[in-house]
Amino acid sequence: MSSTPALPPSAGFVCFASPVEGQIVSRYGSGTPTQAPAMIGVTRALIAREGKSPAVELSWDTDLVVGFTEAEMRIFRQEYADAFGSGALRKRTAADFDSWHLADQTQAADALAGRAALLEQREAKATADGSAQSVEPAEPADAAVSRGRSKARRGLEASDPND
Repeated sequence: MSSTPALPPSAGFVCFASPVEGQIVSRYGSGTPTQAPAMIGVTRALIAREGKSPAVELSWDTDLVVGFTEAEMRIFRQEYADAFGSGALRKRTAADFDSWHLADQTQAADALAGRAALLEQREAKATADGSAQSVEPAEPADAAVSRGRSKARRGLEASDPND
């Protein structure tokens, strides 16, 4: 019985890009009537200011490699052509995307393993203290993976609500 080789993560995408520091490019088609589209590779963090409204701080993940489907490139051809032409997006390859995807999955798995070890330590301490309560994570472990890139990897406490 022969098995079909797994497709690379880049399968299904026809164009690849990375954000450029300081440049804002919308992920066209990602918004809703009440929510602005996501910004490619940009995370927004609210910074508390005493006596004032919070400030918004933007940070760019220039290591991020995003893939665009044929439909996205057909529908938003001019918008993305303008972003590439102006230097707001940097062209990348399918191999770049596959490498980034593998590294991202590895980091997510490492983060989950670290979380599991922390929970085991807490449970062991609780058992030793005689308060043998089960310590549950704040969110299911698979939710952190499904979110993609973790806040810890980006080094931010607050993140984009569009993530």
